[in-house]
Amino acid sequence: MVAAFAQGQIYRQMKVLITGSGGMLGTDLALKLASKYEVAGVGRRPVSHLRIPYHTVNLSNSKTTLEFILDLKPEAILHAAAMTEVDLCETERRAALEENLETTRHVTDAANRLKALVIYFSTDFVFDGQKSGPYTEEDVPHPLSVYGQTKLLAEKYLRLRGRRYFILRTSWLFGAYGNNFPKKILKQAEAGKALKVVSDETGNPTYTVDLAGAVEEILRQIQEGASKKENQILNAANEGTVSRYEFAKAVLKRRNFPESLVSPVSRTDVHYPAARPANSTLATEKIMNYFGIRLRPWQDALAAYLQEETAELPQ
Repeated sequence: MVAAFAQGQIYRQMKVLITGSGGMLGTDLALKLASKYEVAGVGRRPVSHLRIPYHTVNLSNSKTTLEFILDLKPEAILHAAAMTEVDLCETERRAALEENLETTRHVTDAANRLKALVIYFSTDFVFDGQKSGPYTEEDVPHPLSVYGQTKLLAEKYLRLRGRRYFILRTSWLFGAYGNNFPKKILKQAEAGKALKVVSDETGNPTYTVDLAGAVEEILRQIQEGASKKENQILNAANEGTVSRYEFAKAVLKRRNFPESLVSPVSRTDVHYPAARPANSTLATEKIMNYFGIRLRPWQDALAAYLQEETAELPQ
C-alpha cells in the first residue's frame, strides 16, 4: 500500500500501532493518521467509535504484549496508553505502576525486537513546578505525585533500554473524546454552578488534535529519511501560558457564559490527594529546531476545540 504526501511524493504506508487508541489522545491520533498510514489500535477495553482495526490486549502482561506486537510488526508505536487520573494514581499506586511503567517496559522490549520507533507521551507532571520560567528538556525532573513518578520511571526505562524513541512531554491536554478541564468547566456552568478555580497554577493547555498533527509531521519526516537524531526528549504543547483560572474564564467567555461564574482561589486552599506543580509551562524551541513544529496558540486551539465539541461526534 502507498500514501501520497506533499509535492507529489509517494511512500509505502508505514505500519503504525497506537496504544490507548480509544482514549482522548489516542482517538485523535487515529483520526489524524488513518488516511496516511496503516494504523491499528490496542487497548484494555473494547471501543466502538474508532474506524481502524482495534485489538483488546492487556499490555501490562509482558508475554501477551510481546506476542501481540511481534505478530502485528508495526514500524512505529505511539504509546499513549496510561493511567492519567492523577488523584486515582495517588491512591492506586500498584495500578499506576502497571499502567504507566510496566506497559512501557513491555512495549519498549517488543519494539526493540522489531527495531520499531516508539513515540512515548509523557507529562509536565515530571517537574515540581518551582522553576520561575518554562521547563526545557534539559531541566532535572522532580515529580510531586505518583502519576508524575510513574511517568518519569517509564521515561527512564525507555531512555535506558529503548533502541529508537522520542519522548514527547506535553501539558494540560484537552480534546473531544475524553474528560478534560474545559469540559468540566462547561458542565458546571451549564448547571448554573459557581466555580472556584486555582489562579496560581500555570501551564500550556494543549489540544489533542494539534498534538496528533505534530506526531504526523514527525512520522512524515522520519519516513522521508530526513536526517533526524532519534532518542530525544521533546516538549510538545500549544504556545502560550495561562493560569487555570484564566483558562476557565476563556472557556466561559467563548461559550457566552458570564465570567462571574468563576472566582479565583489559591492552590494552598485546595486539597487534592495528589500534589500539582505550580508551574507546568514547557519551552518548545527544541521541537521547532528539530522538526519545524510549532503548535498554534492555546487560544486558537481552544476555539477549534469548542467548535468540535458542538459538532456531532462519530458514534
